[in-house]
Amino acid sequence: MIKLERISKSYGREPVLDKIDLTLDSGEIYGLIAENGGGKTTLLKIASVISEPDAGKVVIEGVNAARDPYYARRHVGYVPDQFGSYHYMTVREYMEFYASLCGLSGRKAKVVCENILGTMEIEDDHMDREVEKLSKGMRQRLCIARALIPNPDFLVLDEPFDGIDPVGRRQMYKICRNLAEEGKIILVSSHELGDMESLCTRFGFLKNGKIVAEGGIEDLYLQVNLGKVLSVTALSEVDAVLMNDFFRENDLITSVVRDHMVFHITGEFTAEEEADLLTEMINRKIRILEFSHVKNPLEEVFEAVVGGRKDEVVW
Repeated sequence: MIKLERISKSYGREPVLDKIDLTLDSGEIYGLIAENGGGKTTLLKIASVISEPDAGKVVIEGVNAARDPYYARRHVGYVPDQFGSYHYMTVREYMEFYASLCGLSGRKAKVVCENILGTMEIEDDHMDREVEKLSKGMRQRLCIARALIPNPDFLVLDEPFDGIDPVGRRQMYKICRNLAEEGKIILVSSHELGDMESLCTRFGFLKNGKIVAEGGIEDLYLQVNLGKVLSVTALSEVDAVLMNDFFRENDLITSVVRDHMVFHITGEFTAEEEADLLTEMINRKIRILEFSHVKNPLEEVFEAVVGGRKDEVVW
């Protein structure tokens, strides 16, 4: 278990984190979400025992990190958003170099490194390839492999999906899920909310130095009163006007957000009520291009909690 208790941090007179409490359990993949400059990297570094808070404490496996930072750091693997690597080294040299920093050498270091690289799906034919010649996704996996050398209980990933293609993303999901199944705790932060939604089991939204909403997708919808969100696209401006009038009449709909021809409508709909809604619009000869559940519910929560909406809030 990892616990952050009353964590606060300021830069000069500017507060960044304000009395944050966070508990992470074994096997959990926790997604930390914030705007740019919202303090998430600061929080990740404090959780990784790289930076110290101004107040509060980090407790790793029951040990206060401030009292025994060496013990704490042995239990944490940190992968920053801009990771450095010795590009002239081969994959083998890179891993064995970091193994030596962890006190491993010889046959033991070789076995540990090969096992971890296998877990990261980095094949034998890459072992003697220079790091600079690897793809972005492969380098990202290599950096995670390096962080796993001391076999940490807690893995912190800052923007792990940046610049990775769809295949690499799916590989990253699989790797993280396998590590979580082994009992590792994973704390991940990314602006790629689709990736976060696909990967994480729980989320925390950071705003003004505090975690303002936390939980799974359904929990978050309840916390921010989003209800169920449907996306309805009108075929023309005339249809959009008719659609807006129809939504205003419907008692089940609690709010409507419009972006040109697309309406995001919120309410507590049953499946039957959704079908009735669609049927009634068809009966009124409102032409509909698309009718579906919102594709990115985590983005809806982000807009409601952190980012603020840029489209037109109709009512």
